Amino acid sequence: MNDSSAARGAAIDLTGLRRQYGPVVAVDDVTLSIEPGEFVTLLGPSGSGKTTTLNLLAGFEKPDAGRIEVGGVDLSRTPAHERNLGVVFQNYALFPHLDVAANVGFGLRQRNIDRATRTRLVTQALETVDLAGMGHRRPSQLSGGQQQRVALARAIAYQPPVLLMDEPLGALDRKLRDQMQLELRRIHREVGSTVVFVTHDQEEALALSDRIAVFNRGHIEQVGTGIDLYERPETMFIATFLGESTIVRGTVEHDTRGTFLAVGSARLRVAGTLPAGSRAGVMVRPERLILSKDQPDDSREAIEIDVLEEVYLGSTRKFALRLPDGTEGLVREAVTTASAVRPGDRAWVSWRTTDGVLLPEGELAAPDEDESAP
Repeated sequence: MNDSSAARGAAIDLTGLRRQYGPVVAVDDVTLSIEPGEFVTLLGPSGSGKTTTLNLLAGFEKPDAGRIEVGGVDLSRTPAHERNLGVVFQNYALFPHLDVAANVGFGLRQRNIDRATRTRLVTQALETVDLAGMGHRRPSQLSGGQQQRVALARAIAYQPPVLLMDEPLGALDRKLRDQMQLELRRIHREVGSTVVFVTHDQEEALALSDRIAVFNRGHIEQVGTGIDLYERPETMFIATFLGESTIVRGTVEHDTRGTFLAVGSARLRVAGTLPAGSRAGVMVRPERLILSKDQPDDSREAIEIDVLEEVYLGSTRKFALRLPDGTEGLVREAVTTASAVRPGDRAWVSWRTTDGVLLPEGELAAPDEDESAP
């Protein structure tokens, strides 16, 4: 909004949050600090605790333990309607009998804001989401993307310091979703509210966020920028959940030259260290791997593999591989630099030592499950 009173974001501090439903611990000791005006995404598979955490922050759920502070004020026991937070849901929850302007102004009327101010704020909100002049229409006369913009305009109309968004783009098709991502980035810059955004879509999280908090089984596994999480995952779960990865598994060894991973008869130099004898894996992103029919020179780490499948994706080709331990890996290469290998070949895959991330064996990302919590 281009008004001088436009919202500026508030800091958020979640400390030791816990929420349990019977035997199921939906949120387990979640601690997270968010800077004023920051766009932070809570990312994770279904049932990981991200939506429950958002509901605790919104006041729709009460924590069994922990503390919620917004702008330095403890809101842990404050009712939802007194928290002054904007909320956008996947279900737009528009009133079909009200026109767009009345939908956007609904929260303002609930706050007993006078008509003149209400009209001004509604006009500003509709301009911000590129719906100027459409205030007289009914929701049924709008496309899905326009309805989403109305829900967003309603949330920002009273200029909240914090905007909470729960899978707001989930009902849109891919093309419209991509367009709305660009719009959300623009609106965030203009409005300045602190945004907490929930999604299970990794690409969406990478496209929108200043930082991402990855949830797994009720706790935060890692917090960082998209680059941090993609390039330097701290656990096997992060490595396999965020983006595609190839994991070469073996046993850690040390000598005077450094740390190595023993994979069959191969000894692969690795960056990082773990105790000797421990089981571990080197994670390499598929686009950092190179396929070749002949063994590469000693400047690269390399293992012999079987090429299983090839998929043409326009600008790239993706190969499925069988690794030495019998698991599968992926290589993605540009079609302009395509290798000569084909499915059925015995070949080599190689990478630079610095492109590998050494991780202890641990939990891998599993397919989405149904939500555990009610």
